[in-house]
Parts: sequence; C-alpha cells; structure tokens
Amino acid sequence: MDAARAAVEKMEAEEARLLGERSRRARTAQHFAASAVALGSVLGVVFLSVAGFTVSREIDISARARTEIKALNADLERRVAQRTAALGKARAVWRA
Repeated sequence: MDAARAAVEKMEAEEARLLGERSRRARTAQHFAASAVALGSVLGVVFLSVAGFTVSREIDISARARTEIKALNADLERRVAQRTAALGKARAVWRA
C-alpha cells in the first residue's frame, strides 16, 4: 500500500510539474499573441496614416494642376480671340 501511495504521489508531482510547464508556455504564447496584435495594430495605423497623407497630397497636387490648366486655357482662349480679331482686321484691310 505504501508503494502504491508513493507511486501515486510521484505521478501527482509529475502531473503538477507538467501542468506548471504547460501553464507557463500558455502564458508565453498569450503574451506573444497580444504583442503581435498590438504591433500589427500600430503598424496598420502607421500605414493607413501614410496612405492618407499620400492620397491627400496627391489630391492637392491634382487640384493645383487643374487650377493651373484652367488658367492656361483661359489665357490661350484670350490669345486665340485676340489673334482672330487681328486676323479679321487684317482681312478687312486686305479686302479694302
């Protein structure tokens, strides 16, 4: 009976040791997972911020380019109108 009790105590001690080891591994894995999630979240926010900044900058550049093109088109229309008027005057002088 004493030998059986000693064997059971030995098995319980081994099971307690294994349980402690498994619990430690589980906590380590849990901390690693939490760290990975936190790091992934931070990187996600950084990448989204960079993407937002880049898109905003491109929109501003595009808006400035459109404004400049409108101004150039208006200037070109004005010059075409001036040259058309000058050509009309030159034809009138040539016909006269």
